[in-house]
Amino acid sequence: MKIQKVKDYNREALLKWQEAVKNWDYRKGGFPNLCFYTFSTDKGFHRKNGFVISEGNSHYFRLTKKEIKEFKI
Repeated sequence: MKIQKVKDYNREALLKWQEAVKNWDYRKGGFPNLCFYTFSTDKGFHRKNGFVISEGNSHYFRLTKKEIKEFKI
């Protein structure tokens, strides 16, 4: 299990998304959608406050450290 700030997570996820876009083949369809890679606010901006818990291919956002401590995967 990995815990990191959402700002750092989004930075890494953006690089993964850019790599997926670069390797995308239009003949196979399914253009990589950025919203599946990063955590955003309701208005569509990248989150700057909060934390992400990562376990394998699953990622969970929590706003406070207290919520991180209470979170169970």
